[in-house]
Amino acid sequence: MFSTVGPSSSSTTVPPRGRDVIRKRQSKYRTGRNTVRQHGFTLIEVLVVVTVSSSLLVVAVTAVAQTMQLSQLTTAEVQRIQATQLFVEQFRESGHRAIEVLCPAPEELTLVLEEDVQITFKFSDQIIRRVESQMGQVRRSEHLDLGDVRFVEFAKLEEPLRAQLTILRDHNLHAETGMVERQIESVVGLRQFLLNHSQESEALP
Repeated sequence: MFSTVGPSSSSTTVPPRGRDVIRKRQSKYRTGRNTVRQHGFTLIEVLVVVTVSSSLLVVAVTAVAQTMQLSQLTTAEVQRIQATQLFVEQFRESGHRAIEVLCPAPEELTLVLEEDVQITFKFSDQIIRRVESQMGQVRRSEHLDLGDVRFVEFAKLEEPLRAQLTILRDHNLHAETGMVERQIESVVGLRQFLLNHSQESEALP
């Protein structure tokens, strides 16, 4: 005859060691959920920081681009003004040395100097060209970009003999008319006129 040892109950009894293992697993699961939840908040914060940083970067890049554009415009304007001033100085200096003026067209003027030297100024497409020649041979040629100059007009004045330069350039934009024009005029007395004028001044008591 065989006898059954132990209780005949069908329920499974978990030993104490197994209970500890289950508790550890449950604790680990809860910790993992908390960790995932914490990581979720961190990702949101990172996204917010990235978004704000991107916005600030766009603003900074735009500001830098506008500053560079303004600087380039300012530099170009300064260069145009300097080119115009240089042109006027060259015209005056050459005019004071001239003994004759030739003006075949309003946009072209030739100053005849001694020793068959000629200096020709010609304006076209906002560019003034200065050509120095002697005996028909070009000795020097240069051009200046006058930028916003609308036109350059030359004229030969008689009695006494003089050379006139008129420059019309766009200076500032007006709110109503859209444009404000500035005109520069320079009248240069030729060498003979200057000599005669100097002699007349010395002859006065």
